[in-house]
Amino acid sequence: MNLMPYGILTVLFKHWRAATGVFLAVMLVGIGYLVLDEPKYESVAELIVRFGDRSVPDISRTRQAELTPSDRREIVLANSDILESHDLAEGTIDAFGLANVYPDIVADPPTQGTPMDEAVKTFHKNLWVDVGTQDNVITVSLLHKNKAMVPKLVNKLIQLYIEHETQIYQNPQATFLAHEVKLAGQRLAKAQAALEQFKSRWHITSYDDEIQALLKTRGDVDINLRNADA
Repeated sequence: MNLMPYGILTVLFKHWRAATGVFLAVMLVGIGYLVLDEPKYESVAELIVRFGDRSVPDISRTRQAELTPSDRREIVLANSDILESHDLAEGTIDAFGLANVYPDIVADPPTQGTPMDEAVKTFHKNLWVDVGTQDNVITVSLLHKNKAMVPKLVNKLIQLYIEHETQIYQNPQATFLAHEVKLAGQRLAKAQAALEQFKSRWHITSYDDEIQALLKTRGDVDINLRNADA
């Protein structure tokens, strides 16, 4: 074990030309990449996901159950998925115009798919959404060649995210309630139809009158039976 460093140094001294060549090649590739590659600017934003009564509009007055850490984590991950969705990326690009956000794609459109699909793919490639170790913080980072454009894109993405989240908590719930009311009305109509069919089959006009008639008949039977026993 003590001879190993000496052996490594011996090999390096014997092949110093090859080691130097590899080192210089790596350095030249790195320098060439930095020189030729067009610089990109980064814009970073952090979002705080609220839980409990302040997280959604006051739709219901009922007290919500306490969320577990696992539930909170799932909610944060769901919100991060919304930020990375195709619709939000397309809406963000469309808000400023495809030609303004990615002029190179418009100048050289892809052979397969639409320019917008390629723009969304590029947008996602430069978008970074991280939930981190904290249970309610989402970090959004975006890279873009235009220094003035990148913060506007991030702000628009967050704006669309907030609108989408509000729509999820409000409109779908209203639609869900309307759908449930419609289903309840259909079940009620079906039950009433079955009841009318049953009444028609057994010639029942009124349940109250039928119950009274049955009670009177039973009372008469009891009286007749006692008289017979007597």
